[in-house]
Amino acid sequence: MLRAYTGSMDTRLGTLRSLVHLACAAAAALLAGCQSLPAEPAAPPTPQRPTHDVHHGQRFEDPYRWLEATAAPEVQQWMRAQAGHTRRVLERISPRQLMLARMEEVEEGSAARVSRLALTTSGALFVLRREAGAAQPVLAMWPGLEAAASGVAARTVVAPGAFGPRHAIDYFFPSPDGRFVAYGISEGGSEAAVLRVREVASGRDVVGPIPGAKFNGHSPYRWAADGSAVHFATTRDARGVTDKSEAFQWVRTWRVAPREGAAPQPVVDGLAGIGPPVGPHEMSTVLQWSNSPHEVLYLEDGVKRELRALVRPVRPPSQSGASVDATWRPLLGPADAVWQFELQGGQVYGLTHRGAARFRIVATDIAAPDWARARIVLPEQRGVLRQMRAAADGLYVVVLEGGSDKLLRVPFDGGAPEEIALPFPGSVLLAGSDGQRGGVLLELGGWTQARAVYFAAPGAKAVVATAVQPLGRFDVMQGVHARVEHVASHDGVQVPLSIVERSVAAAGGGTSAAGSAAARAPRPTAIVAYGAYGFTQEPRLRAEWVPWLERGYVMATCHVRGGGEYGAEWYAAGRKETKPNTWKDLIACAEHLVRTGVTTPRQLGLFGWSAGAIAVGRALTERPELFAAVAPGVGVLDAVRAEREPNGPANMAEFGSVATEAGFKALLAMSSYHHVKPGVRYPAVILPHGANDERVAVWQSSKMAAALQAAGPASTTLLNIDFDAGHGRGSSTAQRLSTFADSAVFMLWQMGEPGFAPQR
Repeated sequence: MLRAYTGSMDTRLGTLRSLVHLACAAAAALLAGCQSLPAEPAAPPTPQRPTHDVHHGQRFEDPYRWLEATAAPEVQQWMRAQAGHTRRVLERISPRQLMLARMEEVEEGSAARVSRLALTTSGALFVLRREAGAAQPVLAMWPGLEAAASGVAARTVVAPGAFGPRHAIDYFFPSPDGRFVAYGISEGGSEAAVLRVREVASGRDVVGPIPGAKFNGHSPYRWAADGSAVHFATTRDARGVTDKSEAFQWVRTWRVAPREGAAPQPVVDGLAGIGPPVGPHEMSTVLQWSNSPHEVLYLEDGVKRELRALVRPVRPPSQSGASVDATWRPLLGPADAVWQFELQGGQVYGLTHRGAARFRIVATDIAAPDWARARIVLPEQRGVLRQMRAAADGLYVVVLEGGSDKLLRVPFDGGAPEEIALPFPGSVLLAGSDGQRGGVLLELGGWTQARAVYFAAPGAKAVVATAVQPLGRFDVMQGVHARVEHVASHDGVQVPLSIVERSVAAAGGGTSAAGSAAARAPRPTAIVAYGAYGFTQEPRLRAEWVPWLERGYVMATCHVRGGGEYGAEWYAAGRKETKPNTWKDLIACAEHLVRTGVTTPRQLGLFGWSAGAIAVGRALTERPELFAAVAPGVGVLDAVRAEREPNGPANMAEFGSVATEAGFKALLAMSSYHHVKPGVRYPAVILPHGANDERVAVWQSSKMAAALQAAGPASTTLLNIDFDAGHGRGSSTAQRLSTFADSAVFMLWQMGEPGFAPQR
């Protein structure tokens, strides 16, 4: 049975000290000297206030419902008391500063870090670029890839610090000619972005500020093909929202010209009856491709992956890009099972799982789309087709096979696909295509190599490195290897498990990737899991994990069902009623690591962020004896109440709704908070969360912390709230690394690693 301390004597002493501490606090006026006793302080108490819900005839108690009122003074006071307690405990773990310093050294080992690349049709390249030592990235640009390769310094276009010290760039999308860029700025990680349009040459904002422009993404096609207008979305006026769950319903779509004084014109407003009919949860935007005389109304219904789209022709660029025919016609619908589409001339290319569980690419005439008879451009492969991007010379396609990606170039004329060589196994992100000259810009990273930027030129047999992402001193981790094992889950399904660890000496004097690993002593191991939305857990080396791996600890990723590792069927096997497969797969992976001698339950921890907290939270409540520590970050932990939040209705497609009996049962099954039982000895838990999170409300972690703290005195639970953060986007590098360091040293303390216990 796991314990919060390393032995029974420590447990008895800790309990005694807590009792003495409480007695001293009650008699402080008479026994002031008692407060100097070297006691481990208890977490602030949490009152229980009886509340209950009844769904479909089932009643259950919710004693911490009051914590959902996060703006209430008493809740704010409670959260700050919990966060203060957490900081006092963690700051007394001596190796924390050493591990954090090493993370920072690795992160700052490159002159700059780039992300979110956008290559325009004119060849201009826009990126978010954070210089070493800076808190936040700026929006920067090069006039072309050649300029970046020749060492020309990137030009800063937008510096978020100009808006305030807590501000960050949420998104951006440049015009096709690179003259303008639309961008969103938010504060404190809230993602409550304000949109502006900046003229690149002058540095002046010609449009904005426009509030309420949230979640606009990074699509390169939001501009009219001639740059005459940009399309964006806003949420409803808060004055028209009667319930917070309605806040993100009836999102509106606008078009605005990039000139001073231009007023945004509505394209779609379902609530006001403007534009084609849309559903309350459909987020829309208008997209245009430079190589197609059409514009598309792109519709996402919450988090559903199957898209809906409408199309209409537009005039050529020389005629200002205004619409010829205001009538929108259907282009594709959910039954067509298309997850991504691209336009090229008069054809639309769709990445679909209709008739192909691992996807295929088909094409149909945009003027008269017929997906049932669509031409097969790339048939279903052995691996999973994950991404595609149209360029002048063909479709560039990413295929996941055997735990790493392949890159294909598929000619538009029906020619045979060509594989483009990559320098090492890893994950590919298609970052932008050159619509005029062909080719594609991409990012490539692996378990032991940080992401770098490459270019696949037309006709090239291999990608070439660029200087867009400077190589860092620690971007290639030596002496560390990765391998994939397969684990039989509860129903016999084989689940991939990626294991990354320091290499061991082989008999011949070299290093072994796996053979002698099993003969090593069990060691601290952290499993990462996600399993939602069909997202694939990709190979990626991050600065956070370097000190962990350097110390000889193990990092494992369990590719649970609900992700996209094996296509649409793998995703469908881990959502709504099938969601239990995610935590059962995770438990199977944990048991495998123990059974094969990699680790022991006393040395095993779990990480899971956002929807990944469902898997790790339910593994925690189902098999508490199997783990030493668990870190559900910004996590979905009370799934039953989640749909009452602004982002809740959009997620009903993924998790279900309490409105139906089947949906309620599925939500209750995946709701970790409702499975915490009094008297059970749970592993130690740390719950990182941003107070400004609008995707997963902070009260989900608050309620889980309160329930675990009340479950039994042997459980150590820390609520780690950052009051200047949200769901992660917009957090500074220092915030990101510090939060991870907190969770890592907390786990090592609970695993009994020497030196990691808090100092008295």
